[in-house]
Amino acid sequence: MSFEGILSDFNSTAISKMMALTHDRQRVIANNIANTNTPGYIRRDYQFEDELARILKAKDADEVKNLKGLVVRDLSDEPRLDGNNVKSAKEMNLMMQNGIFYNLLSKAYNTRLNILRTAISQ
Repeated sequence: MSFEGILSDFNSTAISKMMALTHDRQRVIANNIANTNTPGYIRRDYQFEDELARILKAKDADEVKNLKGLVVRDLSDEPRLDGNNVKSAKEMNLMMQNGIFYNLLSKAYNTRLNILRTAISQ
């Protein structure tokens, strides 16, 4: 396996893609928060977990690289009188959870790099 292959193995590719998708989700959540008081605004959700789970189970690196999330309107919460269904407390909680997940992914990726650095320096 080449040095480039070591840095782009399936697990590293998957972690990197999950970091990108989680980053994109953070932007969608931030947009929801920004529109908390916009009349008629319907919250958005960023979905990728089901497709990601399928791809990870198949261990298809090409599909992981090409995976894109989908922004969808979320009608699960009843709208207020102004037609807006964003609940700021819920969005802040989702933002915090998403941030924690991103940080865990970042630590996992950095751990993989540190293992490689150690192996190379030995």
